[in-house]
Amino acid sequence: MSAVVRSNAAKPPALLYLNGKANPVVSALAAQGVEIVTDNWQPDAALTARLIGVWVNFYHLLQPGEFLRVRRLRRQLRAAGVPFMVWNRDAPGYLNKAAWRLHLLSAAQPVDLYATHAVDERYRFGRAEVYFPNAASIERYNLSGVSLETLRDPAYYAWDVSCFCGMTPRRPEHHDRIRFFAALSERLLAKGCKIRFVDTETESLSLPQQIELIQKSRINLNYGATCDVPGQVPSGMPERVFGIPACGGFLLSDHRSHAAEDFMPGREWADFRTLDEAEMKIEHFLARFDESRDIAEAAHRRVMAQHTYAHRAQRLMDLLAASRAGLVAGGPRSSP
Repeated sequence: MSAVVRSNAAKPPALLYLNGKANPVVSALAAQGVEIVTDNWQPDAALTARLIGVWVNFYHLLQPGEFLRVRRLRRQLRAAGVPFMVWNRDAPGYLNKAAWRLHLLSAAQPVDLYATHAVDERYRFGRAEVYFPNAASIERYNLSGVSLETLRDPAYYAWDVSCFCGMTPRRPEHHDRIRFFAALSERLLAKGCKIRFVDTETESLSLPQQIELIQKSRINLNYGATCDVPGQVPSGMPERVFGIPACGGFLLSDHRSHAAEDFMPGREWADFRTLDEAEMKIEHFLARFDESRDIAEAAHRRVMAQHTYAHRAQRLMDLLAASRAGLVAGGPRSSP
């Protein structure tokens, strides 16, 4: 029996969501009036006529049984022109799945639309591929009653530099981040900086505490993501690079190849490539507070105008409509 989240509209458009996990884009689609239908592998004609698409789980496609199940449903709905899609937020690491499995899946191209937060030239999992980044959950991460004008006051801040993220030794994907923050901490403390680096797997911060730390820190760092591949230039944009500006915080991030597609470097985005450059940039922005606030406010405006999950939901509806019309099938990889 299917579980259905209904909107108030009569016979609204529907998305068949077979991904199995909560997702902020799906929540935003529901808020925009799309009916989200889950666990229905035998949609009837009435539902099929309302479907804007079928969203399946990328990792389920790596399992032979689930792959065949999706293929049967895709064949069933092909005559109705219903596009199938996935959104991959784990590229290019793919949760360490075997390369041969990924190559086989790429050869099969099991979906019409492959949306990914990090384009990986090694594979092409769908007939069309689009860069589809994370975004800010502004219902949770926002100014929270603090004005941008208040954040212009140097006396408002408690910390020079901060970051909260996973830094747990038992997780190999955190080791590089642990080394980076250990070395950076030593350098910054020697300069007399007030720093707060939090391992969120050992110290839980409530949402208000997270926002307060962002807004009370002159510089908020981003370094590393669990989907990154060691030795490769980081590419995908983690949620926090949108959430920090949404809260009005100034973000200084490690270099990410997709950043220039989402923000204007130098005006809305500041980054570093090495530990030495991170130290230099921190010293630069601590000495140029107004410049950091100019960037923070410009990034905040960009996020609110283009990088919320409501924006992603609308973009996805446009992409699914284009896929259904055959406008993106087989076309070039594109950006939002």
